[in-house]
Amino acid sequence: MVEDGFGAVDGIQVGDFGTLIPILVALSKTGQIALGPSLVFGGLFNLVTGIYYDIPMCVQPMKSIAAIALSSALTAPQISAAGLWVSGLTLFLAQLRVIRIANALIPLPIVRGIQLGTGLTLIINGCAKVLASHRFDFLHYDWMDNYLVAFVGFVGALWCYGWRRNPGAVLLFGTGMVLACVKVWAQENGDKIPGPGADWPTPRSPSWDDFRVGFTNAGLGQLPLTLLNSVIATSRLADDLFPERRRPVASVTSVGTCVGMMNIIGIWFGSIPYCHGSGGLAAQYRFGARSGTSIIILGLCKILLGAAFAPPLLTLFSALPVSILGVMLAIAGMELCNAAKDSGGVTPAAADSFLITAVTTGLLIGFANDGVGFLGGCFCAFFVWLQRRTESGRRVEADFGVVVWGLWRDVVDAAVGDEGSVGKGKEVEDVVV
Repeated sequence: MVEDGFGAVDGIQVGDFGTLIPILVALSKTGQIALGPSLVFGGLFNLVTGIYYDIPMCVQPMKSIAAIALSSALTAPQISAAGLWVSGLTLFLAQLRVIRIANALIPLPIVRGIQLGTGLTLIINGCAKVLASHRFDFLHYDWMDNYLVAFVGFVGALWCYGWRRNPGAVLLFGTGMVLACVKVWAQENGDKIPGPGADWPTPRSPSWDDFRVGFTNAGLGQLPLTLLNSVIATSRLADDLFPERRRPVASVTSVGTCVGMMNIIGIWFGSIPYCHGSGGLAAQYRFGARSGTSIIILGLCKILLGAAFAPPLLTLFSALPVSILGVMLAIAGMELCNAAKDSGGVTPAAADSFLITAVTTGLLIGFANDGVGFLGGCFCAFFVWLQRRTESGRRVEADFGVVVWGLWRDVVDAAVGDEGSVGKGKEVEDVVV
C-alpha cells in the first residue's frame, strides 16, 4: 500500500469515475437500476479482485448494456436479464476453457464497431440530456442547469483531457453534486432529503420475455465485448504490465470465471451488470497504481456509500443538473469511441475493416439494438471475405476449410493447452477478414 502512494488515489479517480459515475447516475435517476445494491456489490467485487489478483483490476459496468438501456428505455428486469445472459455464458465458456476461441471466431472490426456504436450512443444520450436542460434561461434556479453550464463543463473536461492526472470526471461530478445540494436545499428546504440508511429492494426475477428482450437487444452485443475486452484483453494486458510476476498474472479462465460470478447474486437485487475492462486496468496503471490497493480502497468507499447513504444520494442524483450529466455521458462515450481508432486506413484490408466497423456501428445505433449490430457485422465480414477470395481467383471452398480447421484446432488447443497461450490461432482472423 505504501508503494502505490498517490497512484492509488489517482487510479481510483481515472479508472472508475470516468465511466461508472455517469452511467450509474443516469440509470439510477430513471429507476432502471437500484443504487444501493449497485454500489455495495460493486464494492464487494472490488475487494475480491483487489485481494485475489493484487493488481489494479477495474470493476466497470457493462457499457454496451447500459448504453442500449438508456437509448431504448429497457426496464430493470430486462437489464438484469441481459446481465445474467452475458455472465452465465461467460462463466460457462470459462469453465469449458474454450473462451479463447472467441478471439479467432469474432473479427476485431465487429468488436470495434460495437465499441464505436456504444460510444456514439452514449454521446447521443448525453446531447439529448443537454437539450432537455433549461437552454438559455437564467431565472430563478434555471441558471444551474442550462446551455452555459454544459458549455463550461465541456470546455473544462476537454482542457483536462490530456493531463497526466485528469481531474475532469471528479470536477464535473463534484460541481453537479454541489448544484444539486443547492437546488434541493433552496427549493425544498432539505425536507425531502432522507437520512442515512439502507435501501434494499426485494429480490425480483425477470420473466421469460425479459430474458428474450434483454438478450436480443443488449446481451448479444455485450457478449463479444465481455469475452474479448473484459477477459482476453485484460489477461493479456496484466501479463504485459507486470512482467516480473509469475505468468499468467490473471489467467483467461480465472478472469472469465470472475466476470461470470460477479452478477450471480447482485443482479437479482437490481444491481447494474458489472465486468472487468482492459481500459480501466491500463488507466489505473498509467496513473500510478501498481497493486490492488486502489481497488480495495474504492471497494470500501462503495460499500460504505451503498449501505449507509444510498437514499440521500439517490435524492441528490435526481436533482443533478441534466446539462452536467449530459456532458459526463458524452465524455465517457468519446473515450469509448477512441478504442475504435485502429479501424480504417488506405489499404484494401484496412478499408474492409472500416466497412465492417461502420456497418456494425450504423445498425447498432439505427436499431438501438446490440444484437442487430453484431449480426449485421458478422454478415458483412463473411461477404467481404467471400468477395475478396472470389476476386483473387482462389477457391472459396479451400479457404473455408482453412477457417474451419483453424477453429477446430483452437478448440483442441483451448481444451488441452496452457493458460499462457491466449489466442493461439489468431491467424484465422486474418483469413476471415
